[in-house]
Amino acid sequence: MIHSSLILLIPLLLLLATALMTDQQDLFYLFNKIADYQPLHFLWLHITHLGEFLVTIALLSILITKWPQLLGPTFVSAIITIASVQGLKHIVDAPRPPEVEPPTHINVVVLAFQDTLITDPDADPEALIDNRPDLIGTWDKIVSNPNSKEARYWIPRMGGLITKNQFGIAYQRETNELDRGTYDGIYYPSSRSFPSGHAATIACAITLILLRIRSRKLMIGLSGVALTVGLSRVIVGVHWPIDVATGGILGWAAALIGSQLIHYIRFSLGNISNYVVALLPIMVGILLLTRQSLYPQVSIFEDVLGVTITIIGANRLYQLSRNA
Repeated sequence: MIHSSLILLIPLLLLLATALMTDQQDLFYLFNKIADYQPLHFLWLHITHLGEFLVTIALLSILITKWPQLLGPTFVSAIITIASVQGLKHIVDAPRPPEVEPPTHINVVVLAFQDTLITDPDADPEALIDNRPDLIGTWDKIVSNPNSKEARYWIPRMGGLITKNQFGIAYQRETNELDRGTYDGIYYPSSRSFPSGHAATIACAITLILLRIRSRKLMIGLSGVALTVGLSRVIVGVHWPIDVATGGILGWAAALIGSQLIHYIRFSLGNISNYVVALLPIMVGILLLTRQSLYPQVSIFEDVLGVTITIIGANRLYQLSRNA
């Protein structure tokens, strides 16, 4: 039922039209200002994480155990979504907001939750700066001119806290990451902004569900979830509104195309599909439990989700073995 998915598409088109007809920076600041209320940063970090690919697949795998027929469309739609989003990201190498806007003027919630601890708990971050003439010079430029290249580089890494202590922590943390070969820059995995992969992923997943339900209230609620997750990318300061709108539309289209293509390519695994449906949440759950969380504050959420879907998959696998 394509018309049911219009509940999500229409607001995405309105957001895209607004982003195209208004000043991009003004619209960004309108949403990003929501993050001025710092007690909700923890909540926004979790909301935006719902659009992370593995987390979305984990949640969708729960539904797939109930609706096995969702497996094929999910597989095809995911391929289309990833290909279209990553293709555009490499074609349109657009900078993210913190690379364009003064770092002291925007809320970058994602960075504020990075680990601010240094390897040596007895080390004095301020002494590290004071004992290095080059770092003292950099610090002077940071505090004297927030728009200097030094400030634009280091303030986001300092989580917006412009203190010598925080600068020392940020410098040591980055030095440690470089030494370990784990440094990925401020934004993981790249600074390519257009379109939003999180928005595309959640919009694709929600659209797949919208095509299979009839409750109007549930449709509206799920569409609201997709829009909230998408706009959270602007609220946490890592995407422009046009990135979110375009990503959401791409995800919506991928879900429709995937759902239609599956009828033509006759995707069927026969009885094996029952085991695939059971193994999918187990595999995704193990990945969530064994990987290092992108942000420490979402690690508990990922662990709970990982355990939950692993149990669900294991239970389904057990039922299949009993009925074999």
